[in-house]
Amino acid sequence: MANRVVKCLVVLLLAKVCVAQERLNANLDVVVESAQVPGIIVDPATGEAVLIPGQATVISVPVPITPQPVPAPIPVPGRRGAKPRMVPVLPQEFAALDKNGDGQIGMYEWSRTKYAEFVKLDKNGDGFLTAQELGAKGISIGGRSRGGVSEKDALPNPGNLSAYGQKVGETLSFSVTGRIGGPIYGTGTYTTDSDLATAAVHAGILKDGEKGVVQVTIVESPNQFAGTTANGVTSSAWASYPSAYTVK
Repeated sequence: MANRVVKCLVVLLLAKVCVAQERLNANLDVVVESAQVPGIIVDPATGEAVLIPGQATVISVPVPITPQPVPAPIPVPGRRGAKPRMVPVLPQEFAALDKNGDGQIGMYEWSRTKYAEFVKLDKNGDGFLTAQELGAKGISIGGRSRGGVSEKDALPNPGNLSAYGQKVGETLSFSVTGRIGGPIYGTGTYTTDSDLATAAVHAGILKDGEKGVVQVTIVESPNQFAGTTANGVTSSAWASYPSAYTVK
């Protein structure tokens, strides 16, 4: 009788073990080696994972993450890929003086013999000449320009305008160095035989010894020319003359 009871208990115990093992095998999604996960061994006969009694093991299966697209960088002004900033360019005649290529001319880059000219051009007194300061008045090295005509593009000083007396209404540009010793007739409007360099000083366009570009327009002669003293120059009065000019 006792043997039957023992046999029954053994059978029940084996049945429970089998049921527990079947549940474990049914719940395992991944088969691993015992060396990789403590508490689990692989049955050599079946190749299935078996839980070691008395040990607890937690298996975590990584969940795949869908990579998200990386947004494109937003262009920052002044950096590569951004819209380039527009920078004023120095007038061509001044570009060679910009030794360090920073788009402006410092006093240290200017000729030492022409510091007075630098100070005159430096409108804000910051010690640098910018494109605006050099281009606003159409100034060129060694002399002033007018009407967008530089010294190198202007005609040489003809002395007076007698040769242009028949070109009424025409405007010409001349490169002139102002002086005060030449003969002139008129005020504002001068006879064509008046000295151009002296007329430019009388009209306030140039100073004595200053070089620059002046614009001359041939005009109809007035009935008479008034004589005045202005800017250190005295002009003479004159009666009607065949032709005349204005200077600016």
